Amino acid sequence: MRLCPIQIILCFSVATCGVSHAQMPLGTKLGENWSGVQNSNPNYAKVGEYGQIEWLGSTAKLIARGSRPLDMAAQTLSSCLGISVSSEDPHYAWLGDLVDITAPQWAAQHPDLHAYAAKPGQLELSFEVQQDGQPRNTIKLLEEAVVQINQQQPWHYRLQHDVRQGHSFFTFVPTATHSQSGELEAVNPWLDDRITIPLTTEPIMAIADILSQKLAAKTGVRFSCCQSDVTGHFWGSQTIPYEASDQTGRLILEDLMIAAGGATSFVERCEPMGKRYCHIDVVPTVERIPVTAPKSGVCSALGYPATR
Repeated sequence: MRLCPIQIILCFSVATCGVSHAQMPLGTKLGENWSGVQNSNPNYAKVGEYGQIEWLGSTAKLIARGSRPLDMAAQTLSSCLGISVSSEDPHYAWLGDLVDITAPQWAAQHPDLHAYAAKPGQLELSFEVQQDGQPRNTIKLLEEAVVQINQQQPWHYRLQHDVRQGHSFFTFVPTATHSQSGELEAVNPWLDDRITIPLTTEPIMAIADILSQKLAAKTGVRFSCCQSDVTGHFWGSQTIPYEASDQTGRLILEDLMIAAGGATSFVERCEPMGKRYCHIDVVPTVERIPVTAPKSGVCSALGYPATR
């Protein structure tokens, strides 16, 4: 099943993608005001994003749901446990893997502009914790998350673990997706492409832009990187000498996060189908374990509500 005449827009963040954000930039006429319009499309509520860890004594429970449950799991673990867990989007190629979340009011006036999100999933895992509230076995927790989501969503992932300059990075990496005809096929993750950057001395943000341009040239997908503000500070403003020879885009990004200082992870989110665009955000990695843990306590993904 393919959709040709309708322009497809994928919400980068369902938490902020109603009428006034993802759907406004394309085709919006001057004078149109969609701020404050409530999206009554039932699919919109189904794809709401949420992530939480609850401590229950010797165990804790991780819950993550939305169109990108592994993405939300990564953000929850990074912003609650201080573990650098990143996520990369699958290659959206088949409309059958998406749901239309267009607000009815918008669709009525803009029949050729629809907003789509990936079909939602939910991750729920219990894991053993230490006295400080941290997982007893982080790798086991992350691998079990991959297995659970691979069983319910139409894409497949693997867990990537890199140790770079003494820093540990975990990433949920897509490995298979549906083709335009709906057949499951192996894919090369965008950030697996190998990049060479000749020696240059630039601000880290400028080197990230070089990485984006080279990824675009390799993949045919437009990239941008990275979020310019992390916990109130401009990310990547330091000037450094840097070069990379035949390194994956992921390893280069990890190098830049290390050079920028502070604990960070990244989120890569992409639009689907023909109009391909990916944006990479660098996000803070912080430990916010409740003082009552491991006996009790709850921590939600940074920037998301405590209950839903």
